[in-house]
Amino acid sequence: MKRIGPLILVAAVVFIAAGLVLRHRDPATAYTADKAAWDLYDQGEFYLQAFRYREAEQKLEQALALDGNLAMAHVALAELHYRLGRSEPSKRQYAMADSLAGLVTDDRARLLLEVRLSQSRSSRFFADADSLLAAAQAESPDELIVLVAQALAADRDRDLDLAERTWKHILEINPNYAGAYNFLGYLYLGRGRYDEAEAAIRKYAFVAPDLANPHDSLGEVLMTVGRYEEAEEEFKAALKKQPDFFYSLRNIGRIYIERGEVDRALALVDTLATVDAIKGTAIQKETELDLIHRLFIHRVQADFESYATRFLATYPTDDNVPSVRIRLLLAHGETDLALALLDSFRRVREQDPQFLESEALRARLRLSVSRWRGLAAEQAGDAAAAARYFQESLALARDFPPHESLFERIHLAYNLIPLRGYDEARIQVREALTVNPRIAEGTLVAASIEAAAGQTAEAHRLLDTVERILERADPDYPVLLDAKRLREELPDRDGI
Repeated sequence: MKRIGPLILVAAVVFIAAGLVLRHRDPATAYTADKAAWDLYDQGEFYLQAFRYREAEQKLEQALALDGNLAMAHVALAELHYRLGRSEPSKRQYAMADSLAGLVTDDRARLLLEVRLSQSRSSRFFADADSLLAAAQAESPDELIVLVAQALAADRDRDLDLAERTWKHILEINPNYAGAYNFLGYLYLGRGRYDEAEAAIRKYAFVAPDLANPHDSLGEVLMTVGRYEEAEEEFKAALKKQPDFFYSLRNIGRIYIERGEVDRALALVDTLATVDAIKGTAIQKETELDLIHRLFIHRVQADFESYATRFLATYPTDDNVPSVRIRLLLAHGETDLALALLDSFRRVREQDPQFLESEALRARLRLSVSRWRGLAAEQAGDAAAAARYFQESLALARDFPPHESLFERIHLAYNLIPLRGYDEARIQVREALTVNPRIAEGTLVAASIEAAAGQTAEAHRLLDTVERILERADPDYPVLLDAKRLREELPDRDGI
């Protein structure tokens, strides 16, 4: 599952199962007098953490039917709605929980509820998040709900060392707190520590053997480093445990595209769009955006234009519309219009309160702008300018994990070829392929470098590798076609 983060730092926070909220007293007496309502909430919280949203919603609604003043159930329901992209229902549930917080008479229980609420911008307690967390740390420093909030705050503030120490401390207190292994795994992934990420998430799967999410998380790590077949097996294992675990279906589609199996990926995405449980949700929109992005970067022109146009018609006011339009303009070679829209998009984003408050978001924006400018220069045939922008992008991404810079490295290498910067181009491709040796585009660029440098035998060898990587690819997959064209331009292998 994405960090949803990796991690996932969304406004909604995955907190501990209700039975762990108050370790030293009966939570049913702290938050509700109705034990049956609390038990239903407890089950709903478990399902929410397991990403089993349908069951979670059912249990939480049942809990509130028994006790409409159960604030924790309102918070959990608010988080569920948020994850599914139901903005207004989420805000209503947060408002209800805010109003009920004052009715919790137990001071410690009320503080923990307020800490949880403060993690969302939709709560009136958001403005007091730091002071509430400080008070909770002073009152109950080893309470799991407090430690989880501390770890997430550290992640949000990019204090990853503190986040790592806190998750490890949580596991010292409760070695069976499965979610900590998931967050640790994604934290390691986000720092480029891929072996540690895999180890942590394998522990997650061991501690939570009945859940689908550990297999999905492990699949994401394996997919990141190019172990596509192993990743696909993990995603299938997740689906075996939970057939409606849509994240794994989406990830299988990503693997198909990376292997050049675009038709299979499109069929999968189109099937997902017909499922009632995700129609109109954030999951569907995110799936379509991810597909549009991948079709664009892999230059699958006709399908990219089709899905991008459909997205613009379906979500005309969505925040992602400018980035989709920029892609379309670049795909059509309209670089001046793309850059004009990019400048407008940047100015609007820079005034967004969330960007003003977050250096991490501002850094991401600067990186995106530099990347788009590099693509525009590449599209216009200005290799020198493109190389400068991609070098700038790499500098801006220096604090990001290696797998988040693969695109920049490959495109920098590609644009160094006409500049005869073969040695630097080789370094960039080597860095990318060290992280993921299955990147067909990167291997093709490596072959192009050797062809331009007159290393014909090595170019042929690398093209053999491209063909092995894309052995399942559709015959019209652009990278495969480009590899065949380059092979035809090279002297025959027998004549070398």
